[in-house]
Amino acid sequence: MQKSFNEGNDCDICKHKFMTGQDGTVEDCRRREWGLSCKFEERDIRMCPVCNSEVDREDMDFTRDCHGITFRLVCRQCWERLMSKGYDGEYYTEADEQIEDDY
Repeated sequence: MQKSFNEGNDCDICKHKFMTGQDGTVEDCRRREWGLSCKFEERDIRMCPVCNSEVDREDMDFTRDCHGITFRLVCRQCWERLMSKGYDGEYYTEADEQIEDDY
């Protein structure tokens, strides 16, 4: 049975849990390490739309399109790759934003 630091809550979904040890196999709690009492806070897990991996929201960032407008929320690894040319997506102008044919 898993050892819980936070009064019986599931440590696996708590944002204060981290893995430590030489090979990263030992569970610990940041709040316990800092001498604080338990405060269970559920992790906000999202799916990266590019690589489809589960990522903590705090480990994600928004890319920007060619005009600096927020485009999509991706993990940091995908962000580095997508923003390598300075923007995410294709370059576009006002001509590409025509809403209706007769507009």
